[in-house]
Amino acid sequence: MKHFNVTFPEGWGLRLTHAFGASHYERGLFTSYVRQRNWNLQQLLREVLSFHRSNLQRARWHGHPFAPSQSSTVNQDDMVCINCASELVEANIFEWWLVKRPEGVDILSRPDCGNGVECGIVRRDQAHARAFNHICRPSAQTDDRGHHTGDISERGDRYVANSDDLDHSFPDFSLSQIIFRDKGKEPVFLCSSVCRGGSTIPGKVTLWHESPVSVYYGASGSEHTHSGVVQVLLDTRNMHWVRTSNGAIPAGCRPVLGGQLADQQLFHCAVWWRGQRIPGYTSRSMGHAAITWNGSEWYFRDRYEILCWD
Repeated sequence: MKHFNVTFPEGWGLRLTHAFGASHYERGLFTSYVRQRNWNLQQLLREVLSFHRSNLQRARWHGHPFAPSQSSTVNQDDMVCINCASELVEANIFEWWLVKRPEGVDILSRPDCGNGVECGIVRRDQAHARAFNHICRPSAQTDDRGHHTGDISERGDRYVANSDDLDHSFPDFSLSQIIFRDKGKEPVFLCSSVCRGGSTIPGKVTLWHESPVSVYYGASGSEHTHSGVVQVLLDTRNMHWVRTSNGAIPAGCRPVLGGQLADQQLFHCAVWWRGQRIPGYTSRSMGHAAITWNGSEWYFRDRYEILCWD
C-alpha cells in the first residue's frame, strides 16, 4: 500500500529500536513524550510525513532497492507493507524529534555528547547516557577503527575474539553501523567463523535482546551456531554493496575477502528475504548466495548483493 495510506492495526507497538542510536534512556524520554499526548504509531507516521513532505529515507538495514532508480528514498507513490511502513517511521523520526524536543526544556538541560546519535558507549554506560544529550548530530571526529594497527588486509579491519566472550567484549558500535537486523530488530553484523579443519566461513553475529550474543554460519544445508574464534566486521566505510546474480563478480569489482573453504575464496553477500535483509556468503564458483535462517541454509541464484571494496 502507499505509505500515505497505511493504517496500522490497533495496538501496533512503537518499537522504535534504533531511532535514537543505542540509547535506552533517550528512547524512554521519547516514549514519555508520546504517551503524554496519547499518540500511537499512526499519529507518528502523520507527523513524520508532514515534516519530511513527500519523501522518506530508506532504513539503512533495508539496503538498496533492486530498481532502475536505485533511489535512497521512498516516495509517495511507492508501495510498502505495514511492517516496512513502521520501519520508515523508525528511520525518519530522528530529524523530526530533533526539532520537536525543545518543547521539553528539562530534556535539554544536559550538555551535548560530541558523538551525538552515533555514540557507541551509551549501550553499556547508563551514567553517560543520562548525563549527556544524544539527540544531536556528531560534532567530534571519531575513529572507530581502534582494534587494530597497521595495514588493513583484504578481509578489512576486524575485531577478532572468541565467540563465547562476545557477551561482555563486543565492541562499541555506532547507529550508522547497523546495516542488518534480525526478526526482533536485534542488531546483526557481518562476521567470519574460523572453523575446525581450517575453513573460515562468512556469516552473521546477532546481539539478541534477552539471550547471549550468537554467531551463525551455514554449511551442508544447515545453520550452525559457532563456538570459537570469530572475526567481526563492523567497519565497512570503504566498502559498498554491488547487485549481482548467478555467482557473477561484476566487472571492475573487488570483493571483500570473507573466508576460505577448501580451495575457494568466500565473500560476504546479502539477500532480501521474508521481509528483511540477511547476510551470508558466496564465491566465484558457487553460482548462488547462501544464507542461514531458522536452522537451515537457503540458496539464491538471483537478486543478491556482494560486498566489495570502493
